[in-house]
Amino acid sequence: MKKLIPAFILLLLIAANGFSQTADEIIEKHIKALGGKEKYKSVTSLKISGKAGGGGFEFPITTIQTRSGNYKSEMTIQGLSSIEAYDSKAQGGWYVSPFSGDKSAHKMNEEQVKSTKEQAKIEPLLFTYKEDGATVEYLGTDDIDGVEVYKIMLVKKNKDIVYYYIETSNYLILKESQKIKFEDKEYETESYYSNYKTVDGVLIAHSVEQMNDGKIVGSFTIEKIEINLNFDDSLFAMPVTK
Repeated sequence: MKKLIPAFILLLLIAANGFSQTADEIIEKHIKALGGKEKYKSVTSLKISGKAGGGGFEFPITTIQTRSGNYKSEMTIQGLSSIEAYDSKAQGGWYVSPFSGDKSAHKMNEEQVKSTKEQAKIEPLLFTYKEDGATVEYLGTDDIDGVEVYKIMLVKKNKDIVYYYIETSNYLILKESQKIKFEDKEYETESYYSNYKTVDGVLIAHSVEQMNDGKIVGSFTIEKIEINLNFDDSLFAMPVTK
C-alpha cells in the first residue's frame, strides 16, 4: 500500500492539471471560432441594431460599444426612448426611463455602473478573463436538448460566477447563465445564443433568448451590425438637466 499512495496522488495531480489545461484549450478554440483575438483587437467600435421582444411587445433597440469604453443602448417603445449609457471620459453611467413620466437623465448607482461598464467591452468576457483577474474551471460535459456541450465556470474578481455551455462540435456558446442582483433581489438568468453570422471576420450570434428563473422573459434579434464607425464622445455624455 505504501507504494500505491504516491502513485495515486500523482494521478490526482495529473488529472487536476488536465482539467485546467482543458478549460484553457476549450476557451482558446472558442476564441478562434469567433474570429480570434487579433481580429477583435482591430474592432474600434460596434453598432448593433435589432429588435427586442418581451411581454407581448416588440420594439427597436440600438447599442453602441467603443474601444475607449463608451456604451449606449437605446430602445423605443410607443414613442418613448429608454436609454442606458456609460461615459468612459466621465467614468460614470446614466439612464433615462420615461415610462413613469420622468424623461430626465439620472445617474446610475454603483451596481448599475459596474454592469453597464462591463457591457461596454467589445471583446466577450472569455477573451479577457485572465487580464480581468477572473479564473475558469472545466466542469465536464453536459447535454442541452440533445446537444453536447462543455461546461465552463468563470469566477470574476468580485466573486460573481458565470457558467458557459460551449458546443463540443463547433466551440460556440449555446447557453450562458449567472445570478444577478436587482433591487435587493437575486435572479438567475439564462441566455441562449443561436444564428451565428460572420461580420467582417467576426462571428456574432444574431439571436438571443433570455430566461429568468426558468421563464422566457425576452429575446433579441440582430438586424444590422456596423463595425469601426466613428462616434463623438458627446454622444455618451449625460444630458444636462434644465
